[in-house]
Amino acid sequence: MRSHYLAEPATEGLSARAAAKEQRRVELLRAAAEIMSDKGFHGTRLEEVGHAVGVSGPAVYRHFSGKEEILTELMTGISEHLLSEARRIVDGLVDPRERLAVLIDFQVDFALSQPELIRLHNRELFRMGEEGRGRVRSAQGSYLKMFAEALGEMDPRYKERRAASLRSWGWE
Repeated sequence: MRSHYLAEPATEGLSARAAAKEQRRVELLRAAAEIMSDKGFHGTRLEEVGHAVGVSGPAVYRHFSGKEEILTELMTGISEHLLSEARRIVDGLVDPRERLAVLIDFQVDFALSQPELIRLHNRELFRMGEEGRGRVRSAQGSYLKMFAEALGEMDPRYKERRAASLRSWGWE
């Protein structure tokens, strides 16, 4: 069930230069995720991120406008990736117990295989701008709703709890 956020970029059909640029961008995001999860957003310097992939700090600006853009791309990317992959893996599964089991396995696998992204999310979400944070919260709400719907189909008592929980988080 492995699903890896920041996997190798799709470069088919791109020129060699464009493919290399996409590859470098993913490498920079991976490095930034690792460094920011360890040192935090404010403790991370673009020079460190560039150095981690063999380029200078100023070269990072060829791909990103700054640390804020990197953080936003990482955070929104994580949440949107989890949502799209979860939708893909439960597509066609009718039994709510099976859907819930698959969703739980997927989340656990993601958390264990990419703990730096979980740490980054837990530590740095509040540093994002309102627009990025809104995108993250929207994707998270849709993702959690998938779990809640499976639970609600398994036992009607969960439907009432689900509705109350979603309202408390502002997700209906």
